[in-house]
Amino acid sequence: MPETPIAFDGVEMLATGGLGHTFRIGDKEVFVGSAVPLQGTAVFIVGQVGRLVLPRWFVEKHGLDGGAPSPPA
Repeated sequence: MPETPIAFDGVEMLATGGLGHTFRIGDKEVFVGSAVPLQGTAVFIVGQVGRLVLPRWFVEKHGLDGGAPSPPA
């Protein structure tokens, strides 16, 4: 299902702006629109490292590896 939440731990927020945020997920830098992160995300300020939960469609579109299905909160 395209909206299945996929969680990534150890994600760093690199930058933030009005339209979204740039994160380091593994070895990739990815821009994520403000409306994309799902419930369970725990990275909110630049420099913070934590959990980022994204919908499966976004993960597949950007070729992200290392995420795990995240149960609903």
